[in-house]
Amino acid sequence: MTQSFWVRVQVGLLNRRHWRTLLELSTALFEYLEIFHNRQP
Repeated sequence: MTQSFWVRVQVGLLNRRHWRTLLELSTALFEYLEIFHNRQP
């Protein structure tokens, strides 16, 4: 399950744009994880 989760993160977030700063990437990753976590039953 962990591997499929990281594939989703890569496809859904990381491959969609280039990040100018590490802060931008970490903020986007945090927001993505919050949405993913809150949708799980």
